[in-house]
Amino acid sequence: MGFIIFIVLAGLVATAIFVGITAAYCVITVFLVFCAFKARKNYQNSLLIQPSVKKCPACGSVNISIGFVSSNATTSTFSLGKNSVQSTTRVNQLKTAVCQECGKSWGFMSPDDVVAYQSSMRGNQRLFTALAIFFVVAGALVYIWLK
Repeated sequence: MGFIIFIVLAGLVATAIFVGITAAYCVITVFLVFCAFKARKNYQNSLLIQPSVKKCPACGSVNISIGFVSSNATTSTFSLGKNSVQSTTRVNQLKTAVCQECGKSWGFMSPDDVVAYQSSMRGNQRLFTALAIFFVVAGALVYIWLK
């Protein structure tokens, strides 16, 4: 009698694990499909970005200097043992144009910056699309195999 109860309980646990894994797999697949759609939208929006014109929007002067402004410095600290600590600081650099006539400053994107951003968005689109297709096809194959 104890052996039968053990088999039934093991079967229930295995079913619960399988159902949990299946639910988690479905959630991950849906998440990846949504990420693929979002990455495609981001890539399409990146194609609309134009390089900045090297002309002041306030006064129309072409006497412009380009520089970098640091922003959003974040520090992460990790403990690697009893007395060992490692910290990493990341500083975002924003390219900024400053008019030498009126002093106005604004964000500036060169043609190379636009191409790099579009390439990054294209890579994200390819990655998430490939992952979504893999998870959908793998899930369908497992479903067919188990049926």
